This record gives sequence, structure tokens and C-alpha cells, in this order.
Amino acid sequence: MLFMKKTFLIFLISFSLVGFCQSRINKGVLLTEELNFIKKTYGWNSNDFLVISFRQSRSKCHYDNYKSLRNSTLKRRGFDNMREKTNAFDTKIISVSSDKDRVEKYIDNEFTFFDLYDFLGFRFFSKNKSCFCLIVINNSGDFKTKVGEYSIDDINSFLTELEN
Repeated sequence: MLFMKKTFLIFLISFSLVGFCQSRINKGVLLTEELNFIKKTYGWNSNDFLVISFRQSRSKCHYDNYKSLRNSTLKRRGFDNMREKTNAFDTKIISVSSDKDRVEKYIDNEFTFFDLYDFLGFRFFSKNKSCFCLIVINNSGDFKTKVGEYSIDDINSFLTELEN
């Protein structure tokens, strides 16, 4: 009986870790109203692509995913680095956070925003518990998302796929 309990516990922990570490990629097309809302809210006018680094609320993350916001100089350098590595594409790269109270003093409405009306959170990630999410949208409204940690390679891959 003890062996069965240990086996079940190991299985349960393994299954939980696989689900926790696994990132999920989705794609789709925005409705015209949704695309217009995003363009207006995030000042996306002339670029071919919008890349959104989305930060979930603390309640959906297993650690304090807002701790890194304290150093805005590092954050700005991170955006500059991203722009350099995606320069083959005409992109606007922004950061959007779902916890307005935690980010209010960092919002510049140029590169950093909060999730107005919780639109992005509900539209793309309402059922996911993750710290970060990536959204890449082309100007036709086609999009790809990745729930979980992501890299510059993921961004470039999404941009290439959405370009065609």
C-alpha cells in the first residue's frame, strides 16, 4: 500500500511539473473591432507587426513577476535589445501588464501600458496560469501567442510565420 501511495505521489508531481513547464502556442485572427481597439489603445499605427510582452497578475504566477520592474533602465535596454534583434521586421514592441496598481508609476504609454479593461488577459490568456505571455499580431489581425517564458527566437519565428 505504501508503495502505491509513493508511486501515485511521484506520478502526480511529475504530471504537475510537465503541465507547469509546458508552454502553449496558439494562433488565430482578431475581429476587426478587436484589432481596432488594440491599434488605438497601444498607439499601433504604421508598423507591420505589434509584439506584446504581456505580464500576468501576481495571482497567476508562482513568483513575484513584477519584481524586475524596479529598474526601468534595464527594462529599456531589454526593449532596445529586442528591437535590434527583430530589425528585419517593421515592429512596434511594447510591454503590457495586467496589474495596474503594481505598474502605474512605470507606465509611459509609449512602450509600457496596462491592460485596459483586461482585454488582452481575457482575450488571449483567461484560462492560463502563467507569469508571462507573448502576443505577436500582424496588421491584418492574424496573431500567434505563447503562454510562458519565451525568447527572441520565438518572437522572430512568429514574425516570420505571420509575414507570409
